[in-house]
Amino acid sequence: MPTHYNLQIYPPSKEYLPRLAVKSILAIISKKASFDDALIIYTVRNMGPLVSHYVSWNARHFLQQLSIPALTPAEALETGILKNACPE
Repeated sequence: MPTHYNLQIYPPSKEYLPRLAVKSILAIISKKASFDDALIIYTVRNMGPLVSHYVSWNARHFLQQLSIPALTPAEALETGILKNACPE
């Protein structure tokens, strides 16, 4: 999929795992995020400029937690963020 749509998927390999700061994860959970969502939020926040959008079927879980747009797949297609990534 990444090659076909010219996307970069993070983390880049199964061997790469971000260092997790337990205190940071717990701070995210304290803002009513599930443990799974907290791990994603922490990772996306620490990817910095490498991540411009976050696409998830549960985008609403991330709207208030991320500084980048959190979109559903349908919203990502509607907004055109994949315009240059999808071959015609």
